[in-house]
Amino acid sequence: MTIPTPPARFRTPRSIAHWTFGPALALAWAVAILVVCWTPRAVLPVSETSASVPHHDKYIHAGIFGVYALLGTAGRPGVRRFAIILVSGVALAIISELGQELPLVGRDADVYDALADISGLLLGLGISLAAAWFLTQTPREAQVA
Repeated sequence: MTIPTPPARFRTPRSIAHWTFGPALALAWAVAILVVCWTPRAVLPVSETSASVPHHDKYIHAGIFGVYALLGTAGRPGVRRFAIILVSGVALAIISELGQELPLVGRDADVYDALADISGLLLGLGISLAAAWFLTQTPREAQVA
């Protein structure tokens, strides 16, 4: 499956920023994810539980990994970049959960958190794929003429 290149009116100029801006932001976001996930529970300013919204931490996990996917595929989405973001996102989900088991961190790894991470990752990739498809469609007026 190939992801078509957007029409010229939607493309940005080919430059270093065009190729590296999205992945660089995704890398910075991944570091932020690890910092927050590996922050000891006693240092966290907020609780991970909420009485008003059940399992709200799962929505947070899905959201941060959805943002990771969107940042990673920004600029020039392609099959190779999608694959890299998918594999690195799954690895990041596993590593972030396993790191919480370290005695220094003192938090608990949760399989359901990792599943929420991967769900958010897939949702973000799906949104990116839909946006790439939408941007490559020719306007109806141009098809008729």
